[in-house]
Amino acid sequence: MYNRLTLLLLLFILVSNSFALEAPTDTLLSVVIDKSDSRFQSSLEEYHKSDEWKIWSVPIGTLSTRVTSTGSLKDQGKITFIVDNLEDLNLKTAWIGEKTRNPIGQKFSFEFFIHPESCFGCPTTFYGVINLFNGYCQSNKTWKNYSRVKSMKVLYNDSLLCMVGLKDTWQMQTIDLSRYFENQYSNKKKLQKLINVKTGDVLRFEITAIYPGEQYKNVAISEFVAEGAKN
Repeated sequence: MYNRLTLLLLLFILVSNSFALEAPTDTLLSVVIDKSDSRFQSSLEEYHKSDEWKIWSVPIGTLSTRVTSTGSLKDQGKITFIVDNLEDLNLKTAWIGEKTRNPIGQKFSFEFFIHPESCFGCPTTFYGVINLFNGYCQSNKTWKNYSRVKSMKVLYNDSLLCMVGLKDTWQMQTIDLSRYFENQYSNKKKLQKLINVKTGDVLRFEITAIYPGEQYKNVAISEFVAEGAKN
């Protein structure tokens, strides 16, 4: 029979071990591009005219990636706010979430399809860098009117990968998740086991905080694409 002191000691060890097994979650911050980057433009109007930011921007996964979300704002005539707008390389469109009272908890996901003939620089190349335009970037007015993403959970196959924080700007910004993904073209040595993306794997983003819009709580993102490998 264990005495009371022994039972308390065993309970303390079990609780201590459970905390030790929980690794701290990384929080990564986006980086806003500046004038040193050839893709930089000084206004939304210039971005609308420029193709420079599109050159190395590709759909996350492949050209046939299945993109899903927890919901989108209803169409307004011919204007759509579907989740596919995240990858259309058109800043005049956006995915806008359907929730108006509380957009926290909304999700959008990318399911990978790796083509057997994938190659370096192909759309199938995903090494963890994401290019995005936060908010509804049709104009300065729409950008201010709709809410933008402040932070998100990043999940891979439903396992928490990290948290990311985004800047409140219409300027192009990037999220670097490359520390988690294999890249056979990189010479960097990494200690932890990295993710080898496979067909059917799902990369999911869950909104945890927003920058409120001046008129609407609906959260908007104009573009959310991978940065393709540069030859």
